[in-house]
Amino acid sequence: MAAEVPELNLDVIGEIVKRIDTVEDLVVVSRVCPSWRLAAIKEKKNWVSGRQLPWLVLAETEGEDDSKSRGRGFFSLYKNKRYNIDVPGLRGCRIWGSNHGWIVAFGLDLQIHLVNPLSGSKLSLPPQSTFKNQPKCHPSPQWYRDVFIHKALVLKRPSLSGEQLVVAAWYGGCHFLAIARPGDETWTEVESVYQCGPSRIIRDVACCNGQIFALGSCGTLVLCEFDGPYPPNSIIFAPPPADIKLANKLYLVESMGDLLMVVRVMDWDDDYNCGYETSYFDVHKFNFKTKEWTELENLGDMALFVGDSYSMSLSSTEVAGCVGNRIYFTDDNFDQWDSERESYGGHDIGVFDMEECTIHALPLDCIGDGLRSAFSCPVWLVPSLF
Repeated sequence: MAAEVPELNLDVIGEIVKRIDTVEDLVVVSRVCPSWRLAAIKEKKNWVSGRQLPWLVLAETEGEDDSKSRGRGFFSLYKNKRYNIDVPGLRGCRIWGSNHGWIVAFGLDLQIHLVNPLSGSKLSLPPQSTFKNQPKCHPSPQWYRDVFIHKALVLKRPSLSGEQLVVAAWYGGCHFLAIARPGDETWTEVESVYQCGPSRIIRDVACCNGQIFALGSCGTLVLCEFDGPYPPNSIIFAPPPADIKLANKLYLVESMGDLLMVVRVMDWDDDYNCGYETSYFDVHKFNFKTKEWTELENLGDMALFVGDSYSMSLSSTEVAGCVGNRIYFTDDNFDQWDSERESYGGHDIGVFDMEECTIHALPLDCIGDGLRSAFSCPVWLVPSLF
């Protein structure tokens, strides 16, 4: 005979829910009985606040997008465990992760959606055909999926009705920046005099203190102005640091109200079996008063997560299993992946120790071939049931 679940006041159950650290444990609690499920839903705003290590959404292989798919792989850093979840909305899609539970998915049908892989929720974004700058030729759907959009990120901005979901995407040869909200009919171009030219393309976007900033190739900080009677535009907000090192990748991270620029320095050598690997990282902090960057020697209790996702910062004192003064990174050099060399691409993933300036491997023995795909990189995702 099954044991009876004790009757507890919803407020008491709510206090228990607030102290749960992982989505795995929240799933267990929400299935106890209807009252516990109701408490979990009631406390969702208190729970989905970034108090959990992100999952690594594994790359989908060409063979996994048919009816025999086992589902996409998700690796929990906290549990050191792989989960296979069948998410039809992600099959055959190039994806980008976020810290809000949503994945941006771009499929061969050239439709773009926000997908929550745990709740099954799906929100429509404008299709590819509504971007302002289209290629003059007529490429294949595969080319559009693999090449057209460089990166797409889910942002949350304050609005009169509360927080508002905004997706920023940069695309095309000049990395044009466009935004859209779920339900919009077209992508809205962010006009800028900054774009075009190898040294003047967008590398990352972040929301900080209610404003949206973009980062250029050489470290130039750009402010995106969305509010007002005029179409969205962007202006140069601050020059790059004078001592910035040559880098393959730049990331922009909001961290407890601060704005950080992460410089990822690569080693390139054709003699390597894999062709490239991350050498080290530098981190610069932006001063809003002086509009200057200062290089940081350490991150304190903060850990950063970068890759083909929204760049995020988590506190090791608030997140179970998180180790401070570390940079967790994935292989996002998608344009360097070579389909003819099985070992080329997907390998450059690990954890950088800021104090020791060393790189450690992630415990990924259980994921099999989940790091490499012909059309999508592994990405970070903070999972959410709501």
